Amino acid sequence: MPLQVEAPEQVTHEAGRAAPRARVAVLADMLEEQWPSMDLVADSLVREFRRQPELGIEPLLVRPPLIRVSAPWRGAPHGVPTPDRVLNRFWLYRRSLPRWSDADVFHVVDHSYAHLANHLPPGRCVVTCHDIDAFASHLGHASGGSGLPAFLVRRLVTGLRRAALVACPSESTAEALAASGLVPRPRLVIVRNGVDIGPMPQPRAIELTQHLLGAGTHLADVLHVGSAIPRKRLDILIELFAGVAREFPDARLLRVGGVFTAAQERLATQLGVRHRIMVLPSLDRDTLAALYNRAALLVATSEREGFGLPVAEALAAGTPVIATDLPVFREVAGSAASYVPLEDRGAWTARVVSHLTERRERPDLWSRRRSAARERGAAFSWARHAGEMAALYRRVLPAPRDNR
Repeated sequence: MPLQVEAPEQVTHEAGRAAPRARVAVLADMLEEQWPSMDLVADSLVREFRRQPELGIEPLLVRPPLIRVSAPWRGAPHGVPTPDRVLNRFWLYRRSLPRWSDADVFHVVDHSYAHLANHLPPGRCVVTCHDIDAFASHLGHASGGSGLPAFLVRRLVTGLRRAALVACPSESTAEALAASGLVPRPRLVIVRNGVDIGPMPQPRAIELTQHLLGAGTHLADVLHVGSAIPRKRLDILIELFAGVAREFPDARLLRVGGVFTAAQERLATQLGVRHRIMVLPSLDRDTLAALYNRAALLVATSEREGFGLPVAEALAAGTPVIATDLPVFREVAGSAASYVPLEDRGAWTARVVSHLTERRERPDLWSRRRSAARERGAAFSWARHAGEMAALYRRVLPAPRDNR
């Protein structure tokens, strides 16, 4: 089993004095790459360290701007062509690192930037690995992958292995890393992601949500949050929704996380449901919270995940979840979610229809389902995440240091 990180309270000294401050360079993704979940991890960490000075961490947010040298094209991941990704990640970002050389610890918050560890002081770098997709080509997997040339993926692997410790958001990710031989078990630590979604959205966010979706309550608003990359299996999402739409004439599918691919657009059109799908623009956290709160339920059709942040967020909002029967989803949601075998289209449709029928006809059961979701979602906290990361940093640099 991967090692568990010390509890946050163990960061303080015996006499109750605050632990000496440590300067931690939090190496974030470039914003222009548009990976909201990765941006959320970095921003939440920095915010919580500033809110909790007793943790003794002085965060230094490192986030260079992305310099574009190529014209954008539609097929590029998140609109950033591969040449731009390579230049910025593997050259320009690295050149910015000497500015932060006086940091005590370096934390690469996204494993797809793990190559940066090759250019950081040995023994003082932590990498968070959210899943193993970026290493698919190195491991000989047929699916997944970063789209980078093999020699650059090898640099990611080298950087990951150079890290003093690797934080994982779930046991499932840690097990995958260990089983693949990417990282030895003793260097793996579970630090689960937090959630900043609550059951009571802000009034202004509610107003904006009403503007986006229209006034009134749609009992059959089905929500999906996530990108359109292949492992999210939006083909299953669209097909199950077509079945739901036949049973619920007022059903809508709400999509947050980017536009459909051309193939996904064609499928939705062929099934006659494209006009009942709302692809929403990028939303701030408050508005997303209001959307979770308003939706009837969240559907997560992924074939692989390293954690499943939308599942945890939906639970925290009290929104029932139907998810692929994956070990990681069961780890995150437990008995508070319903699970369906990935390829069983009929079971997906039947389960969603059953939930929506319960919502309409059995409000007592639905209320208990929402309460169970909120109770499970309350376990995920960015404050706790920051406390556990602070303890992890102390393991990388355990010797007491004078306050600066």
